[in-house]
Amino acid sequence: MISNKKLHIIIPVALLLITLFFSLFKLTESPPIWYDEGIILQPAINSVRTGKMGMQIAPGEIISSQFISTGYPVIYPISLVFKYFGIGILQARAVMVVYLILLTGALFFLGKSIFGFKNASYAVLLIVSFAPLYGNGKNVLGEVPGLFFLVLFLYFINKIEHDYTNKPNYILAGIFAGLCVVTKPLFLVLLPAIAIGLFFLRKRVQFYWGSIAIGFASFVVPFVIWIKTQFQESATLLSILHFYSNPYDVQNLSELVWNNFLKFFTEFSPAYFFGLFLLWAIAIVIRKKQSRRLSLVEVVVFVFSTLVTLAYLRTAGWYRYFFTAQIFAFFFAPSAISTIYIFLKNRIDLLKKYKVLVFVPVLLIFFLTCVHTYQILFGSWIAQYYLSNRTEVLAGYFKDIKEDKSIFLYDSPELVVFIPHSNYYQYMEFTKTFLIGESQLSKIRDAEPDSVIIKTQALEENPSLFTSYKIISTIDHYTLLKKSGI
Repeated sequence: MISNKKLHIIIPVALLLITLFFSLFKLTESPPIWYDEGIILQPAINSVRTGKMGMQIAPGEIISSQFISTGYPVIYPISLVFKYFGIGILQARAVMVVYLILLTGALFFLGKSIFGFKNASYAVLLIVSFAPLYGNGKNVLGEVPGLFFLVLFLYFINKIEHDYTNKPNYILAGIFAGLCVVTKPLFLVLLPAIAIGLFFLRKRVQFYWGSIAIGFASFVVPFVIWIKTQFQESATLLSILHFYSNPYDVQNLSELVWNNFLKFFTEFSPAYFFGLFLLWAIAIVIRKKQSRRLSLVEVVVFVFSTLVTLAYLRTAGWYRYFFTAQIFAFFFAPSAISTIYIFLKNRIDLLKKYKVLVFVPVLLIFFLTCVHTYQILFGSWIAQYYLSNRTEVLAGYFKDIKEDKSIFLYDSPELVVFIPHSNYYQYMEFTKTFLIGESQLSKIRDAEPDSVIIKTQALEENPSLFTSYKIISTIDHYTLLKKSGI
C-alpha cells in the first residue's frame, strides 16, 4: 500500500511527465507551423539579428510589431534561446514546452490550495490529457504562457484572501496579472473580471487600500514595458485597443455572433465546453444557495471565463478563442461534479441506497480522461500530423539558399524561421483591408527578388502578378517560383 505522503509526490510527478511526453512528442511537426506562429516568431528573430523587435518587410526595413497580439513574455525568452542556440522551430518550441510544464505545476498548486489534493489531481489530469493543450501550447502562441501567469496571479490572490496583511502577495499578484495581460490582449478581460468578482464578494473581502495600490503599481510595470517594447511612438493606446477589438475586420457582427453561438449546440468541441461550463455554473449556484463559501479565485475565474466566451462570439469562430475558458472549465469540473453529486444524493433515494454509486463522479472523470486520451492519440488536429515531415522538408530546402539570393515571401510569414539570412521581402494579408508590406509588391512586378515562395492556392487566385516568374516545384502547400531566365 502506497502511503499518502508518497502519493502526494508520485501523482504530481506523473502529471508533469505526461505533460512532458505529449509536449515533446513530434515537437517540430505536430502541430504544423502556421501563420500566427510565424508572425510571433519574427520579432524574436529580428531582435537577435538587428536588435529591433519588429517585422521585416524588406532587407534592412523593419516595421513595428504593434499589430502582433503576443507580447514580450513570449518573444523575449525565445529571442534569448535563438541568441545562444541558433534560430529554428525546435529552439522556439522548446520554450513553449517549458511554459507547458510550468502551467501544469502552477495549476496543481492552485488546485491543491483551493479544493485539496484529490480534486487538484483529477482537474490537472483532465487538462494534461486534453489535445488542444498541446495544439495551442506547442505552437508559439500566447494562450499557454498567458494562462501560466494568470494561474500564478490567482495563486497569490488566494493567499491574499487568507491573509490580507501580507504586502508581498499583493506585489506578486500585481506583477503576474500584468505579465498575463501583456502576453496576449485576450487576457485584458481579467481586469473587469477582478472588478466584478470584488463587487460580488464586497461584503466579505477586506480592502487594504495601501496594499491594493502597491499591487496596482506592480501591475503597471509589465504594462509599461509592453508599450515601450512593442509599439512605435506614433501608436496610441486607443488605436492599439481598436485594432485588437476587431483584428479580423468583421463587418456583419450580428450574423457572426449568431453563427458562433449555434456552434455550442451543433459542434462537438464547443458543446463539450459549454456542457462543462454549465455544470460549473450549476455547482456555484448550489453552493451559493447552501450558503457555502465561494472563493474569490473561483468567482474571478468564472467571470473571466464568461467574458472570454462572450468575446469568442464576435471572432472568426476558431476554437482557440475559448480555449482559456475551456481549461478553467476542466479545472473546476471535478469540484463541480462532486458538488452536484452530493446535492443529488441528498435528494434521490437511489443514490443513498446503492453505496457503489459513490464512485460515479470518479468514473465520470475517468471516462472523460479516456476520451481525451483517445483524441490526443488518434482523433485530434495534432494527431493528424504525427507522421508529417513538413518542417523537416522546409528546413532542408531553405538551409542551402545563399545570402546573395533574395527571396519574396508572399503571405507566408511562417517560413521566415527557416531562412538562414535576412535577404528577404514579404507581404502579409491579415484581412482584406489590413495589409502589411503592400508597397513591396512592386518588387515582384519588377522581378527584383530572385525567387518567390507562395501558397499554391494564393498563386492560383492571382497568377497575373507573377508573370515574370516560373514554377520550379512545390513543397507541401507552397509553390516555389524563380525569375524566368535564371
